[in-house]
Amino acid sequence: MEMDLEKKKFNCVENHCSYSTNDKSNLNKHLWQVHDLGKGQIFLCMEECCNFKAKIKNDVKIHLWNVHSIGTGDIFYCEEKDCDYETKRKGDLKTHLLNSHKNEHFLVLKKIVNMIQKKMS
Repeated sequence: MEMDLEKKKFNCVENHCSYSTNDKSNLNKHLWQVHDLGKGQIFLCMEECCNFKAKIKNDVKIHLWNVHSIGTGDIFYCEEKDCDYETKRKGDLKTHLLNSHKNEHFLVLKKIVNMIQKKMS
């Protein structure tokens, strides 16, 4: 006898949230982490004078790397000629590229857009 999985679904009851799962513990985790409902664990940064806390353990791990250089993670390097910029955050590299090298990148993007427009016409 096959079970109807649709009947076992647990749906988030919050307005405008479409989250659903077949596992009640996953729903409870979602409610805690996303909507602050129910009970869950708070994870704290163990560094002195740091008040960072998170509901997801991996967020503390990422924080430790990005803020305190503890653990392991990615380092993103600027590949522009004669630039030695590096950062632990990909978004910071994107900001650096736009602010420091926007003229070079603008010209490249403009050429790409022009090539695409020519192919489409």
